[in-house]
Formats: sequence, C-alpha cells, structure tokens
Amino acid sequence: MKIKLFLILLTTFTSVALSLIPNQKKIRLINTNLYWALNDTNLVLKTPEQVPEVQLWTIIPYAYGSYFLAVGHPGLYVQFNQPVGEQLSATEHEEGYNHRWLFTEDNPVTISSSQDPSVFIIANDSKVVAGYDCQPQWILE
Repeated sequence: MKIKLFLILLTTFTSVALSLIPNQKKIRLINTNLYWALNDTNLVLKTPEQVPEVQLWTIIPYAYGSYFLAVGHPGLYVQFNQPVGEQLSATEHEEGYNHRWLFTEDNPVTISSSQDPSVFIIANDSKVVAGYDCQPQWILE
C-alpha cells in the first residue's frame, strides 16, 4: 500500500515538474531551412550552417498574447516595431501589447501582433518583418 502511494505521489510530482519546463522552440520559415536568429537585436533568417546554434525561443503565454523570449539573451523579447514593413527586433520588455503575439498551436502557424491583429510576422528576404500577409509562414519545432 505504501509503495502504491509513493508511486502515485512520484508520478504526480514528475508531471508537475515537467509542466514547469519552458516551452522552447525553433521557429522555421515554411518550406525552407531558414530559422529565426538574432543579428545584434534584429530578427533575421539564417540557416543552421550560418550560425553555430539555431536560436531557441521561449514562448511565454500571457493574457492577450504570448511573448517570444530569446534563449541566451536575457530580457530580449520580440517586439512589433511600427510602421508595418519594418524589421522586427528583440528588446527589453515593456508594458503594453507590442511584445505580445497571437498564434495558433497547429503547424504551420500565422503569428499576429496582439497590438494590431491585422499585422503578421512575415519573411522579407533574410529579414523578419511586420506585414499584412496572413498566410501561415512559420513552423514551431
């Protein structure tokens, strides 16, 4: 009886601990080998051969959108830089919706700004920018 209780408690604690691990993802442009990366604080697209390690992003769910935090770059969150068409950057967190993003859980995903849901994260050559193309463009791996 004590062993069964111990196993139930162990399973419960393991489940809780695993749920606390951050949701880290690589973000890839659909049908390519290009991933989100940081060039200083600007978001760019790079192949794994161009960078020593593909950038991981911690997705932090929050009210009215999620944050994309650059792993290994403490405090840098993807920000919607107005006007539309501008390259996105990772900046220090600020209050407001310019760091929050809306997306579906199914791949491929569209990622839209919580500040302006008609604006999406899109690729423009080797840059990651804000634009109006609502086609799913990203794979979360």
